[in-house]
Amino acid sequence: MSVADSSPTSSPPAKRCLKVQERWQLSAKKVLLLWAQDKCARYESVSVTDFKSSWRNGMAFLAVIHALRPDLIDMKSMKHRSNKDNLKEAFGIAERELKIPKLLDPEDVDVVNPDEKSIMTYVAQFLQYSKDASRTGDVTQLWCLRQEARLLLTLEAQAEARLLTQFTCF
Repeated sequence: MSVADSSPTSSPPAKRCLKVQERWQLSAKKVLLLWAQDKCARYESVSVTDFKSSWRNGMAFLAVIHALRPDLIDMKSMKHRSNKDNLKEAFGIAERELKIPKLLDPEDVDVVNPDEKSIMTYVAQFLQYSKDASRTGDVTQLWCLRQEARLLLTLEAQAEARLLTQFTCF
């Protein structure tokens, strides 16, 4: 090992920094998944475990919308519809009422192996909507948003603590 390699100011191995970056991205994915699980928790027919098959039947999208705006959806009437109908309904309501751009089509999600990053990107739009709603003063959502903020802050602090203790990129 050369003297330059052992100095405290030398650059870390690129591989090590990449692992830190991958861990951070994994943590962001985990935070988004936990947020979605929290939004869907009160709906017994909805189980969110990933950003793939959990979203296929459209019920998770509908549950997230209902959690943010209960006035927009009657969840009971959605249970016995086709995946395609639920996905169309969710994407349409999100676009019309929440002003969330339609980034997906039912055919993108109702497949054996949907694109995880596409679903994550779309779900992140709902998280952004919930943050924006708190800034506009929508009183009906303030309590939920406070709970959500506490959860996100806790998860972020835990992720940072893990990163600091497990990987140092100096």
